[in-house]
Amino acid sequence: MSGNEVDAYFADGLSEELLYALTRVPGLRVAGRSSSFSLRYSNLDLKTIADTLGVETVLEGSVRRSGGRVRVTAQLIEAEDGFHLWSQDWERELTADNVFEIQDEIAGAVALAMVTGEEPTGADQPAEGGASVLVPASVRTSDLDAYELYLAGRHHWSARTPQGLEEAKRLFEEALERDSLYVPAWVGLSAAYNALPWYSDYPAEEAAERSRSAAERALQLDPGNAEALYTLAVTIFEFELAWEESARLFEQAIALDPTYSQGLSWYCFFLAGLGSWDEAIRWCERSVELDPLRVHHLTQLGEILMVSGRYEEALRHISQALALQPEFPYGNMLMTLGLAALGRLDEAEASLRLYARDSGIPGGESAASTIIGGLRDPSLRDAAAAEILTWLERGEAQAYWVVDWLELMGEREQALDVVDRMFETSPHELSSLNSLLVTDALRGEPRFDAAIAALGIPDPPPASVPVPW
Repeated sequence: MSGNEVDAYFADGLSEELLYALTRVPGLRVAGRSSSFSLRYSNLDLKTIADTLGVETVLEGSVRRSGGRVRVTAQLIEAEDGFHLWSQDWERELTADNVFEIQDEIAGAVALAMVTGEEPTGADQPAEGGASVLVPASVRTSDLDAYELYLAGRHHWSARTPQGLEEAKRLFEEALERDSLYVPAWVGLSAAYNALPWYSDYPAEEAAERSRSAAERALQLDPGNAEALYTLAVTIFEFELAWEESARLFEQAIALDPTYSQGLSWYCFFLAGLGSWDEAIRWCERSVELDPLRVHHLTQLGEILMVSGRYEEALRHISQALALQPEFPYGNMLMTLGLAALGRLDEAEASLRLYARDSGIPGGESAASTIIGGLRDPSLRDAAAAEILTWLERGEAQAYWVVDWLELMGEREQALDVVDRMFETSPHELSSLNSLLVTDALRGEPRFDAAIAALGIPDPPPASVPVPW
């Protein structure tokens, strides 16, 4: 409530850590970060918020910092009738230890109020099952500046933009300069490096090495850190195609924390990479259930549904993502491909023009019309194929998207040329070969079958994790 950007990161971080602490309470289902955060500034009534998130109670509050003190208010409300189950204020001198103490106290008080209907006896008395249970010592730091750098890094990482990921990397590294034993900063650094090649021209080989190293360091310090296990699992899948090791790490992570929606979304991607599309859909649906307003989860579910041929259902999920974030490039491109595959070319052209405009592609809207023109008129295919290949050369479209486009245009040989080229220019994208929109159409082509064989998928593939819900 202070209006200071740094304090906003602090408030976000307090909210996120509190959310994480509450997920550790047995039997308590907690809506995910992105979904909860997206409703903070809405004017919706509490019942509508609860219905949107699929929850029965809402925890709301505020943070105000002034000098070296912090004041936190929190209240737990029954959404159906607006009844206040519990409310409390905390005002403290602010230190790194106090941050975690406040988190412990709020989480413990909420858990006690929900499970037993009782309130804690006083603001300075941690509720039963607090500190050591809800906020593990391994995720703490004694350096408040390191904590705040980490919180700012999480904020920028969540944006998934090239600039945001670079800034996140810098902030996590600064946090680790202040506290080299701070596990969450190592996990954040690993996740930032993992994402960079997908959203920018950062070298994939370097990113893979740094992502793996950071995740392994986090696990050296905290072997049971589920987020680090998830991050390491997806990194060695995407960049090393280490199928068996990745499957083992995902299984360990899910056993430790089956509610980390980002991790389940990564596991969905892994299963799709194996070609286990039905299993992938199940885990994608679970990630959406846990964090129903997270645009990346909605879009990824839509993508795997399209791979399975369920286009209309897929477009509903992608439309929901774009209603939440209209300028989401991943969503706009998949929406365009889905519409194009269904022959809804006027809508596809409008969607691709939007993608080009939002992505800042030079002459992009005109180029988008040229690309769609190649689907309308076979005589325009050469120009359309040349345009989408230009986008690939300039880094304005992922290679696996370009394969989809070329196959939809009927330019199969050029599509296969891009598949062959991926082994040299974008090897991390090979993890997507089994989840192209046109994967089934390309099966039986010797060059494509050879590319799939080169992925080294074990036969039989690793068994999927039994669903824990």
